[in-house]
Amino acid sequence: VAPVLDNTGTMTLTNVVEDDTDPAGDTVADIIDSATGDRITDLDGGAVEGVAVIGVDNTNGTWQYETGGGWTAFGALTAANNSAVLLNPAASIRFVPDGNYNGSAGDI
Repeated sequence: VAPVLDNTGTMTLTNVVEDDTDPAGDTVADIIDSATGDRITDLDGGAVEGVAVIGVDNTNGTWQYETGGGWTAFGALTAANNSAVLLNPAASIRFVPDGNYNGSAGDI
């Protein structure tokens, strides 16, 4: 049986200071928890919760992920080309803004 996903909550990441070239990022577990409530229900009690990133908006900076071996840019992901990066709860995600950019990071 597949897990049930509730996307009614808003997931958030820690704010990044303008011109920060090495922000800490947030773990996938913390991002999921930021939506408050249990957003993923799975009958398999031992199942690991994570995310599949299918697209990013790099207009004003670069979205990156880290799984223990250093930060990697997501690159050109789109649902149309059937590509995804699968991340477990211990993985981290961050946005590195372009120089002098301040504002919303864009979608991930």
